[in-house]
Amino acid sequence: MSVEINCPECGNKFGSQEAMEMHRAARHPTAGPSTKPSIKNMKKMAGYGFVALVMVGIAYWWFFTPHYEDPPFEFKGQPHPETHPESFFLDEPISIPVQIHILEHGPNDVPGALAQYNCKKEEPACAALVQDLRGVVSSFDERNPVYVAPYYKVDALIVLTGRGKIEKLKSYDEARIRAFFGSIGVR
Repeated sequence: MSVEINCPECGNKFGSQEAMEMHRAARHPTAGPSTKPSIKNMKKMAGYGFVALVMVGIAYWWFFTPHYEDPPFEFKGQPHPETHPESFFLDEPISIPVQIHILEHGPNDVPGALAQYNCKKEEPACAALVQDLRGVVSSFDERNPVYVAPYYKVDALIVLTGRGKIEKLKSYDEARIRAFFGSIGVR
């Protein structure tokens, strides 16, 4: 049983696909080999395309999105609003960009600091903790702004942040709180 394969360009007949491809390469060089893409090549090109797309996505994320510590404790020039909370004692968490601005400078153009707690104010123990934090922070000079607010994304009861420093406390410890803020210049 003989198979005849015709050349698509000139119509010559050949006994095998390989013979027809050799003829096309020699007599019709612009036609090249069969124009039908192979499954193997299609999968290979799809893989390259996927890798390229992932690399572009990573590059976009790296160069065009701000990177913040959580909670922030350093000012690295990240984009942030030029605003401060209306009070030093807040019942709602402070957004990360506003925390960055506080660390850059408080209302008196000196770096600010934060004492944030991880509990619900409705709980009796939390209400007492918030009162204790307010008492300590209120004793500091007003020229050194320290904000007290809830912060629920930390694995500690209290997180203290100042420019370039962070300390997490599992329980209220007034001496450690005073020592932390003293180490960053809050008196």
